[in-house]
Amino acid sequence: MKILKKAIDKQKSGYVRLQAEDNEDLWAIYNLIQKDHTEIEIKTNYNFKKEFGNGKTKIEKKILVLKLIVQKIDYKSNYDSIRLQGRTTSENDFVSKNSFESVQIDFNHPFNLYLEQWDKVSLQILQSCTIDQKAEVGAILLDEGLANFCLLTETVSIFKTNVTKSFPKKRRGDNSQYDKALNSFYNQIYEKLKTTFNLEKLKAIIISSPGFWAQDLLKKIIETAQAKTDKLVLNAKQKFLIAHSSTGLLQSLDEILKDKSVLKKLADTKFSINIHILNQFLKKINDDDYTACYGDVDVIKAIEMGVVQNILITDTKFRADDPNIRKKYLNLVDQVERTGGKATIFSTLHDSGVQLQNLTGIGCILRYPVPELFEDDDGPEQNSDDSDSDNDESDDDEDVF
Repeated sequence: MKILKKAIDKQKSGYVRLQAEDNEDLWAIYNLIQKDHTEIEIKTNYNFKKEFGNGKTKIEKKILVLKLIVQKIDYKSNYDSIRLQGRTTSENDFVSKNSFESVQIDFNHPFNLYLEQWDKVSLQILQSCTIDQKAEVGAILLDEGLANFCLLTETVSIFKTNVTKSFPKKRRGDNSQYDKALNSFYNQIYEKLKTTFNLEKLKAIIISSPGFWAQDLLKKIIETAQAKTDKLVLNAKQKFLIAHSSTGLLQSLDEILKDKSVLKKLADTKFSINIHILNQFLKKINDDDYTACYGDVDVIKAIEMGVVQNILITDTKFRADDPNIRKKYLNLVDQVERTGGKATIFSTLHDSGVQLQNLTGIGCILRYPVPELFEDDDGPEQNSDDSDSDNDESDDDEDVF
């Protein structure tokens, strides 16, 4: 994301001028936009009717700058744009004030985003858009004739591209055609590796597969880099790690990230830290040792007692249409941090976020066992705010998982 201008005053009101460069940037922008409380100013192609004296009309296009309050958002995490609808707040020769219009945010298309209040979560999202805060892990999900390339950040896992190859059947005594196809497949992956991933920036590159495909690919990558004296790849040699998966499909990423040996090697990456915190939380819930709880009622009670070490909360809590609900959860996070605790926000585009969402979307790890917190528990609590959350994330999505 390019932050072209930042004009936020001491009262946390103002705007930023942004330019999205990839899908993760669009996801961040989507999370910044608050319905009925966000104003967008953007250049757009506007169609209007031009009437002639003979009664005929003609549709003409004009590039206009529109400024509107966002009332509707059309976006899915695999889209290459965000479509917005709302009421205009200014007028020009072609568009009257308070008319209902549509605009679209695309890659490399600068725009201004105004918020009534840039709260802590909004500012954190904005900060996370800078290049040094982005993807730290790449993954190649491999199977015979298929290699899916993905990037992982603490907020989202993004499918980038793939390599596919048809293999001829092996023949008794003559595998030359198969070996030729296999060598071509590996060479395509090698070239795609260099153009898809920033090898200097990534901290780790996972290669996963059923069987021995991953080991064979890594061996081929190193041999090719040595033969070509390719320093870019050779310098990244220690970043590669092998993992087992049942398939090379995108869904296998969740399986890989549950592997303790993989998580151990990714220990210093942001998304791995989040997974570690969630696993710690789930273990405490399963152990029933009075050191973790979930649901609004118990979490609020624990915060009021000052015993929260870490509050875990999904991003959907901050996308509620009702600003009072958003403010409620912001206040809970502030209360925890004021008493020395930490807050971890989970994206529902990660399996970790989905797991937490299934447990009401909010939970906490306590500093020590607090049996009295659970004395009145009658069972799992339903999240009263689920109906207010943005429902876009409930749709199945093949590209982001």
